[in-house]
Order: sequence, then structure tokens, then C-alpha cells
Amino acid sequence: MAKRIILKSVRAFRPVAPNLPLLFTVVAWAYNFNAVKMVFQEINPAAVSLTRAVAIFVLMILVCRVMKLPFQYPEGTKWKLLFQGFLSYGLYMICFLVGMNYTTPSMGAIIMATSPVLTGLAAMAIKQEPFRWSALLGSGVAFGGVVLAEMDRSNGSGTLLGNGLIFAGACIWVVALLILKPMLSETGPIRALLLALPGAFLALVPFGWSATVSTDWTAVSPMGWVNFMHVALISSGLAFIMYYKGMEQIGIVRGTMYQFLVPPCTALMAWALTGVAPGWIFWLGLVCVLVGVRIGAAPAPGPDLNPVASDPQSSTA
Repeated sequence: MAKRIILKSVRAFRPVAPNLPLLFTVVAWAYNFNAVKMVFQEINPAAVSLTRAVAIFVLMILVCRVMKLPFQYPEGTKWKLLFQGFLSYGLYMICFLVGMNYTTPSMGAIIMATSPVLTGLAAMAIKQEPFRWSALLGSGVAFGGVVLAEMDRSNGSGTLLGNGLIFAGACIWVVALLILKPMLSETGPIRALLLALPGAFLALVPFGWSATVSTDWTAVSPMGWVNFMHVALISSGLAFIMYYKGMEQIGIVRGTMYQFLVPPCTALMAWALTGVAPGWIFWLGLVCVLVGVRIGAAPAPGPDLNPVASDPQSSTA
């Protein structure tokens, strides 16, 4: 059994082009961990949570109008999409933003790296994706690499409250993604984002209204606005669209493997910004992450068993 698993994993290294939408998402989310901390120096996390959702909602309305996408909910999806939005853009974002206020970018990145493992295991458990030993092996190798890479960081480990909220957000994200996946072939990622967002306001308005109206927005610095726009529109808007597009193209188990690249990329960006070079443990961890992602994200041998990714019409959604 072990020999067969290893052989299948080795065969996974046949040439496969990387998924460009997911690579964009990795870069956007890697910078986001640092951008969030800089934004919080000028804007309350609760105010950020609500205003970013409003900004994304307005942007999605404009995008859907330009692309002439329908605003109607496909039959039987309305309440599922609203609940998905309540979880992914509401509760998840509250947990993430508040948690990041009480932890470090390093610790936040590594805790969120549990999401691909949980997502892959859950998707295979409910038979939304075919079971693959290579996915389990790749997840283990990549997560071990993330741990090694983060061991090289020396900027603290955050608080129990912050780390707990980030982990809770990771769990909520897994549930929301599994709810959304069956509907992506019918809605497409952009339309799904627009139709799900109203559900988020059920959580975000009570949480963020007071902080939003009491914030002195004229006192925010130009760099603060740059980072806020990244948090609100790039990492939470465009990156989400690219993320769902990637899921649509290659499936949940393979697609979520790309999230393991976020913590090492976060460290590389910190190196570029601060000039402090990572040590050898980081580079060893980075190699493990790349190897694990390559194993877990490779397509399974034989015909594609993912109906969404194999549907030729879904690639034009």
C-alpha cells in the first residue's frame, strides 16, 4: 500500500501548467496579512469589515452590469448563496479581521494554512471530490513545510484569542467553500460573489456600523488608503473571484493546495520590505511546501472526475 502511494505521488510530477487565477490569489493573500496589520494602525477592524463589504458589493454590481450577468438567483440557490455569503464574507471575515488584530502576520498565515487540509479532507469525506492518497500526502508535506518556514520567523506568536479566532475563521471558510462548490457551474465565480454578499450584511452591519460611523476617514493617510483598497478590493474582491475561478477549473482538493504557498510568500514579502533575510530553515520549509503542492495539486491519473472542472461551458463562466 505504502509503495503504491509513493509511486502515484512520484508520477504526479509530470509537467502540469500552474493555475494562474490561483497564483494571483496566493500573491494577493500573502500581502494581505501585512496590509491588514498596517490598516489597523489607522482604522478600526470592525469598520474595515463593513466598509470592505460595501466596496466589494458596489464593485461586483458594476462588474456584473458590464459583463451583462443576470442579477437573479438560479432556481433553488437563493437561500444557499445567502447563507454561504453570511459565512464566508460575514462570520469568516469578522473572525479573520478581529483575530489579525490580536496576532501576528506570521501566526495568522500558518493557522490559515490548516484550511487546505480541512477542505480537502472534508470534500473527500462527503464525496464531493474523489479520494486521493496523493492529496493526503501532499497536504502533509506542504503543511510540514509551512511549520518549518514559520519557525524561522521571530516576530512573536500572537495571543490565544487572536489565534483562536483565526482558526475558527479557517473552519468557517471550509464549510462555506463546500456549500458554494456545487453551485459554481451554474452561477460562475463573479455572479456567485455578488449574489452571496447580501447575506454577509446580516453579520457585518450589527458588528461594524458603530465603528464605521465613528471613524474619522479624513485622517487616514495615503498609504493607509492604499492598504485599505488592497484589503477591501484586491484580496477580498478580485482575489476571491480568482480563487473561485481556480476552484471551478481544477477542483477543490487540488485548488486549495495553493493556499499552502501563502505563508512562505508572506515571509518573502516581509524580507523584501524589511531587508531581513530568512534563515536556512525557511528555505527548507519553502522546498517542502513546493513539493507538497506539486504532489497534491497534480491531476489524478485517468479521466477527470470533477464535473465542474471537466464541463467545457464552466470555463467560460
